Amino acid sequence: MATSYRIDRFPFVFWDGDPPRFPTQVTQEIARPGVDGVSLRTLGRRGPTSVASLTSWHANWFAARRAMLDYDTLVGLDPLEVWWNRRRLKLDYQCLYQVEAIEEVDCRANVRLFGSGYNLAGGVSLVTRWTLLPVSLEFITQQT
Repeated sequence: MATSYRIDRFPFVFWDGDPPRFPTQVTQEIARPGVDGVSLRTLGRRGPTSVASLTSWHANWFAARRAMLDYDTLVGLDPLEVWWNRRRLKLDYQCLYQVEAIEEVDCRANVRLFGSGYNLAGGVSLVTRWTLLPVSLEFITQQT
């Protein structure tokens, strides 16, 4: 089964929550008391964080536990690639994602998980909540 979602080298079966956000130009409004009108100051390209629950499928409980330990190593690393709905966001939007936080939501054994586009027999589903901050590739290349 081809996965629709991926963060770095880790595949996910389901993505529930905010879609990945993208950096856009941000401005700040400047207004002074007693002066008519407002002014805007350009702050640069920034993006809001997105929070999503991601479900990964593992052969057994030990593999799911190991995956959770591996996920935790991503927090605070350099920005990573994200694939969402089979789209590679690095190429489509020139954007990588900083992993700000990961927390485990659920880990349970399943007899069978069946639906449109997937048929997973046995195994363990691990649900984790990810907080991702978009970072423009333009910003990354300026820093190096």
